[in-house]
Amino acid sequence: MKNRKIFGAAAIFAGALIAGQAAAECSDAQTIAIGKTAARESAEQLSKDAPIQKGKLIKVYDCDASGASVSAEFAYAFVSEGKMETVFGRIETQEGAVRDFDLGERAPLASNDETLVETRYGAFSLN
Repeated sequence: MKNRKIFGAAAIFAGALIAGQAAAECSDAQTIAIGKTAARESAEQLSKDAPIQKGKLIKVYDCDASGASVSAEFAYAFVSEGKMETVFGRIETQEGAVRDFDLGERAPLASNDETLVETRYGAFSLN
């Protein structure tokens, strides 16, 4: 009986370790890389409706990494025809290549309640 308890505890501990490794917080380099990719993909997808985008800004939220896979939610803001617009989305990359990309509707707002939460990454140059 004692061996079963030890084996059970070991299995639970191993499961916790695997779950902890499944999705870790992104490093700064991973966050910047996925942010630049998300900005590039967003600008490309929005270019037919907003061919001129100025003052572009990307803010990355909830960036998770697991091996060569990185995923994040983001807000992409830009100025088009004198209006500030924001679009929220989600991106997943595998070894640097875009695997999944979802972009929400454009909104004529710079932020909403969710974007007021600061992250440790802040803003960075898209160049």
